[in-house]
Amino acid sequence: MGLAGVALAALLAGCGGGGALEIRGFAATGAAIVDGDVTAKCVNGPELTGKTAADGTFTLELARDQGPPCLVRVSKGGTTLFSFAGDKGRLNVTPLTDLSVRRALGADPATVYSGFGAAGATQIGDGLAAAKAAIKSQVETLTGQTIAGDMFTSVFKVGDPDDVVLDKLNEKLTTTGTSLQDIAAGSAQGKPLASRVMVFGDSLSDSGTFGLKFTVQGSAATGAGSSDIWVDRVAGSLQSLRLCPYFSLAGQTFATKTGCTNHAIGGGRINNYTNPLDPRSIPLQLQVAAALRG
Repeated sequence: MGLAGVALAALLAGCGGGGALEIRGFAATGAAIVDGDVTAKCVNGPELTGKTAADGTFTLELARDQGPPCLVRVSKGGTTLFSFAGDKGRLNVTPLTDLSVRRALGADPATVYSGFGAAGATQIGDGLAAAKAAIKSQVETLTGQTIAGDMFTSVFKVGDPDDVVLDKLNEKLTTTGTSLQDIAAGSAQGKPLASRVMVFGDSLSDSGTFGLKFTVQGSAATGAGSSDIWVDRVAGSLQSLRLCPYFSLAGQTFATKTGCTNHAIGGGRINNYTNPLDPRSIPLQLQVAAALRG
């Protein structure tokens, strides 16, 4: 084959052999998102649509004159996740990509999706590297797991180490009574997932040691749906995760919950002379927190 033939073959290969270009994706929250609705808006061309398969994979075909960057959305039930395709090829859609896109954009991607174009692509593209680094660091600290590959483009499947990170994140959300929507909203505002908010005290600061709050009750006794007490409001201004009680009443004793940072208990005393080893002793609450977190 002559030089002209080699050049022509290379050009055709770069154009998918004359066929459509593709974004090949994987959508998961820990478990694969099955039969989810996949849509994408690129900087030019019509909206793309598809479905996720039983393993969470999907394929979107782009016309020759339709190229990335694209804002990709996967929805199933009450869950909607976004990702950003800077080029054709592999793309993951997970809570980590969603948090990163929101942080880079500084807003809910749903607000720009319908009119997504060059300006939105530039804004996300310019901020994405810093957003990814921030989310990676926060999630690794929160879960105790290492994200090995690129959150957007690395190949992984359910059960792989990077998928375990998603499982651990879900466990943390469940423990603290926090939803994906909570951390998504916080990420768009630039809030960290968690900070060093630790609480000690009595009933005015107790977020559910006895299965309820001692102030106004919401639709739920504790966690999501419960009325925010003052410490919830302080923590909410600093982090996305909800506060949860470290101590919980279990019969006649107190059980503990790893990962929760509110040590306050209704009936707490600064000097509990009768039983200084009871966690209602605020000095003991301080000692426990110091031993756990330094």
